[in-house]
Amino acid sequence: MSCDNRHGEAAFWRRTGIMWVVPAVPTGLCASCAHQYLVHTTRGSTFSRCERSKVDAAYPKYPRLPVLRCAGWEARGGPGAGAAER
Repeated sequence: MSCDNRHGEAAFWRRTGIMWVVPAVPTGLCASCAHQYLVHTTRGSTFSRCERSKVDAAYPKYPRLPVLRCAGWEARGGPGAGAAER
């Protein structure tokens, strides 16, 4: 297993020909939020976009990560689908 994080963009693990990409910065609550949309660029970057920002200007389109508190957080699968601290 090898790890390459020289550029701070992502860490790559290789195992039996499969590559996983792990964001260099954890997304916090966004990782389990129904409103998160991951934007993948052709240059290999991934951005976490908040879809709630489309209807409510109080939410940033691309929040600073990691998000530790969010009044608009909802579990994936709908309200009440999971328990997490807001």
